Amino acid sequence: MAACVVGVGVPVATPEALAQDAAVANLLPTKEEDASFSGGLVRMFTSMTRPLSYLVAKAVFPIKHVLAVASHKLAFALKKTMANPTKLFKRQAFNPLDEFRGHESLLAGLRHVFAKGGMRGIARKAFAPYMANAVVAMSMFHTYTVTRHALSEGYVTDEPTAAGIASAAAGFVQATLNAPLYNLRLGRLRAPKATRLPSSGLVAGIRELGQRQGIAGLFRNYPYILAQECCALGAFFVSFEWAKAHATYAVRRHIDPSGKKDMYAWASAACVAGVALFAVGTPFENVHEWHATRSSETRPGSVLLHFYRDARPKCRKRILLSGLKTKLPLAPVAGLPLLAYEVMMQNGLAPVLHHDL
Repeated sequence: MAACVVGVGVPVATPEALAQDAAVANLLPTKEEDASFSGGLVRMFTSMTRPLSYLVAKAVFPIKHVLAVASHKLAFALKKTMANPTKLFKRQAFNPLDEFRGHESLLAGLRHVFAKGGMRGIARKAFAPYMANAVVAMSMFHTYTVTRHALSEGYVTDEPTAAGIASAAAGFVQATLNAPLYNLRLGRLRAPKATRLPSSGLVAGIRELGQRQGIAGLFRNYPYILAQECCALGAFFVSFEWAKAHATYAVRRHIDPSGKKDMYAWASAACVAGVALFAVGTPFENVHEWHATRSSETRPGSVLLHFYRDARPKCRKRILLSGLKTKLPLAPVAGLPLLAYEVMMQNGLAPVLHHDL
């Protein structure tokens, strides 16, 4: 900074050089202060974020654990459901495989029937339950469609209301047809497993139950079964109509206003309906089965009164929700019949039950 006088060899400080040196000296503390302040900000920021990094590190393991448990539950539900996929499409009052129980195992029952009658004997025993479940399902759905069609011609424009009325009619038909099947199946559950005899067949079992207990035995707990079917089917059909209306509006507003992509709305509504069916119907079935295994034929009593009086308060929730964890993940598949019918209806293969949006 200091200037040198040539020829003398002695540095001489000029006023301009002295002023420049003073200015540089004054700037150094300012830069140091700025650097110190910036470093302090960075330090403060890192000090504040360090606990967050610890929290993130601690949260990684619980998140991994939750994901592992969820995947395990889903895999278990898939495996159990695929072992009997017919449960996804309808709630069967009578399982066809029950005809082969009463032995040491289901396989032993199949071997016993095969040894006596071959494949014809197995088919004969399984045919009646499958046909009974099919007749119940078709009668229920036919009643629903006919009632909905009559309501639409009667100018009932509110879709959820029409669906609720039609589902009540369908529930009445299904409860009437299912009551003997329920009582036959649940009556066999009262006997201890070690003393259960092989099934004599669906038709023979219903005839024997009618001869032993009469009409009262065939339609035992009918009010409860009627409430079960009406509530479950009401949730099934009403939730479908409600979800379909809102989903169709959303699809036409945000995806395709022409209506060509309405299939997305119908599929989502069918998924909602399947979940609603199992969420409402499963607690009814659990309580009914709990009551049947703890009551006698001579003193049946009320299902709800028995459950309220004898079920321990701590166990009631577990009884009501038993089996939901394995059913709900794949419950949306139960709405496939509604999706198929909606597609058929829109393509002119089935009667139109509502006004187009």
